[in-house]
Amino acid sequence: KEPISRGVLPKPTGFKVVSGDNSGELTCSVDSFAGVRVYCFFYTEAPATEDISKWQLSISTVRKKKISGLTPGKLYTLRCAYKGTEEELIYSDPISIYVQ
Repeated sequence: KEPISRGVLPKPTGFKVVSGDNSGELTCSVDSFAGVRVYCFFYTEAPATEDISKWQLSISTVRKKKISGLTPGKLYTLRCAYKGTEEELIYSDPISIYVQ
């Protein structure tokens, strides 16, 4: 069965980042959206480069993702994007947070 193309998906809403349960972890969440195949969570140490292709990418099939292996005490910048049938991504506003 062929997926229905919805075009480029909009800018994500409800993007949040909180400290994880363990040291070196962050937990990301974003509002769900119809037509999303995967949720793309991007992260990098601050100061963040404008070139998002140099950021780390963590993909999830659900709207929440735990990112681990980060350096405690460092400031990280995160963004997310909805990925559907189109290649183009519209990114959320960045969020910066210190890792515990």
